Amino acid sequence: MELCFVVYGFSCYSQRGSLGCCRDLSSVSVTITITITMSSDSIPENENLILLGCGSVSIDLLATVAAYPKPDEKIRSTSFKVEGGGNAANALTCAARLGLKPRLISKVADDTHGRAIIDELQADGVDTSFIVVSEEGTSPFTYIIVDSQTKSRTCIHTPGFPKLMPAELPESTLFSALSGAGIVFLDGRLHETALVVAHEAVRKNIPILMDAERLREGLDDLIQLADYLTCATRATTIPKALVSMVLRLPKVKFVIVTLGKDGCIMLERSVDEGASREEADVDILLESLEMKRNRSTYMPTCISSPVTKLQAEGIGTVCGRLYVGTAENIPPSELIDTTGAGDAFAGAVLYALSANFSRENMLCFAATVAAAKCRALGARSGLPHHTDPRLESFMQLGREREKMATMWNSLCVANGTLFNSSSPLLPLRFNSNSNLRFRRATITSMCVPENDVVVIGYGMTTVDFLATVDSFPKPDDKVRTTSFKVQGGGNAGNALTCAARLGLKPKLISKVGDDSQGHAILNELQRDAVDTSFVLVSKGGSSAFSYVLIDNQTKTRTSIYTPAHPPMMPDDQSQSTLLSAFNEARLVYFDGLTTDTALFIAQEAARNKIPILVEAESPKEGLDELLKLADFAVCSARFPKAWTHASSIPSALVSMLLRLPNIKFAIVTLGEDGCLMLERSANEDADTEEKDIDCFFESLYERKDDSLAVPTCISSGVKKFRANGRGTVCGRFFLGTAERIPDGELIDTTGAGDAFIGAILYAICTNMEPEKMLPFAAQVAAAKCRALGARTGLPYLTDPRLAAYLC
Repeated sequence: MELCFVVYGFSCYSQRGSLGCCRDLSSVSVTITITITMSSDSIPENENLILLGCGSVSIDLLATVAAYPKPDEKIRSTSFKVEGGGNAANALTCAARLGLKPRLISKVADDTHGRAIIDELQADGVDTSFIVVSEEGTSPFTYIIVDSQTKSRTCIHTPGFPKLMPAELPESTLFSALSGAGIVFLDGRLHETALVVAHEAVRKNIPILMDAERLREGLDDLIQLADYLTCATRATTIPKALVSMVLRLPKVKFVIVTLGKDGCIMLERSVDEGASREEADVDILLESLEMKRNRSTYMPTCISSPVTKLQAEGIGTVCGRLYVGTAENIPPSELIDTTGAGDAFAGAVLYALSANFSRENMLCFAATVAAAKCRALGARSGLPHHTDPRLESFMQLGREREKMATMWNSLCVANGTLFNSSSPLLPLRFNSNSNLRFRRATITSMCVPENDVVVIGYGMTTVDFLATVDSFPKPDDKVRTTSFKVQGGGNAGNALTCAARLGLKPKLISKVGDDSQGHAILNELQRDAVDTSFVLVSKGGSSAFSYVLIDNQTKTRTSIYTPAHPPMMPDDQSQSTLLSAFNEARLVYFDGLTTDTALFIAQEAARNKIPILVEAESPKEGLDELLKLADFAVCSARFPKAWTHASSIPSALVSMLLRLPNIKFAIVTLGEDGCLMLERSANEDADTEEKDIDCFFESLYERKDDSLAVPTCISSGVKKFRANGRGTVCGRFFLGTAERIPDGELIDTTGAGDAFIGAILYAICTNMEPEKMLPFAAQVAAAKCRALGARTGLPYLTDPRLAAYLC
């Protein structure tokens, strides 16, 4: 391969110069032509370019769902993945895989997430010795909902605490971080510290690329120092906005606006503004470039204008070039996840700038890298390495340009009096990794009074990530949490925690992974005196967790549940183990979420004549068989009608008791509207009055005293309740009201139903009458709603609010 370039130089001398010119020579014009032949094998890899980044790092929790959830919905993720994230960390990981040597300034906490962030970055060759590790606080993380239908990805970010401040970056450390750096990347976060880094980079003449994703605090000051900008789509008329930005930012050389699947638009400032340059309206010029696009190709392309005076009406004129870059047309079957595509684009631009790519090649290269990322779940899994065959054509061109730049620099060094140039190729300098010290917190056990009433629970136990947001995010939104809390969760785990605080002795049968979440689940249950000796710990497995979005405005809570792997199976528990668990048990509770193993345990409980309470949230396979063994049922508002196809909840309750002859009572919880309960009567007298249950419900409802804020219960005598077309059940009907919680005290309804069930377990075991049981359970649930999370607000038996129900 032959490379040829021509160098033109001009110099003035007053005496004999290094070219051997005579003393009287006033000027010398020199033309040097160099032709070099080289093979692609001899072209050096671009390994020694140092890049410094300052910005966000995080752990990304990626949950794929069948469809984006509606507010207050409970859904399951179809797949789940944990991976490093954060704009700066993603972009630098991309740059490292492409061959650069990135260093990162950021901050994490001394926790599981913080260690995982650092380990993953180091594995990808990112120098983490400038990341501050805080002994206190929490590391940042982002929960990302990936809709498998629309491919949208909705990000809910919980920032780290405390954030990085300039005082944590001493001058000597900053100088060391910038030593040898060829370019600095800022993602617009950590603006106080980023501004310190940017000012020092400017003083050292190190160019800055900044990602201006959205308006945020401190961005105006940072953006003034940038040489290059990448931006997200915000303006209505992008070309005019680009002209305005270049006019407002005299230091900036180019601005790129990324448009997702529509590619990108770039405006590059020209230093050669001749009077004869053609002038064109920037919007019209963009339209003409768009018309030149080759829509038949699926590969990224770039169309550019010549240097033109670009006019934006009412704004001004900029001399420069306009570029339209297209994105790769990814087949739908190959498009997995767009999370981090913009970060991949920025990482590729960093490489292209360092390797002297032409602008046209830079945009096509960055689009190809971003497209590769989109073929895998998460911001980093799909990031290509520099050896990826899809990048070979770009890398070859880049290495040729790099070789030419190296020869140019050599020529400049050889004749420094003729040329004034600085080398774009910088030496690699290593910094030893600082020792990271981790401090683990210790938590003392909580004392709970002992009680000889044993209850067994089988079902879900999880870790709940409780994220409060200003409003429920729309698909593809990026929002920040206003508060965040990690707490144990899961229907069975919550209900048994409630029962333990009320004085029972619960034993839990469940399964967790041998991971940090599994250990946290067990520790929290043990602190609340729940016996976890029958919880199976799966070696190499993953524990279940739920991400719960709490809307500050509407108080809705939307849950996305990621199940444990592997799931619990019937042969995980032997008969002898179950008999040991059942010892002295007064009641067995099933949350109805997993039915195979539940049915096996319920059959054993029935053989041992232990009463069974089943929770029924929604119809599912195997639940019918489980309900046939139940003595008591507690249902969600939607279950009875969905399961029986009755026209009303009261009629559905009659139908349930007819279909389930073992059931003593069925309760339907209605949230702020209280609950309904139908209790079967063993004494069916021929003279018992018969009533249409829907009409009777209306008569009970009219007896409610709406002036009372505390929970109440209105009950009937024993009657024959008729549901038209379904039959008759002899029993008592109850209407329970909920506590009317003032708006200023209502914090979070997560787990309110579990608290209600925990109180019902206590009431059954202590033979509480229904008229007292329903208000008691409502009071316990209301106490829970006054704190964030499913367990924080759960009351203890000594709580004064419960005293009236316990006398």
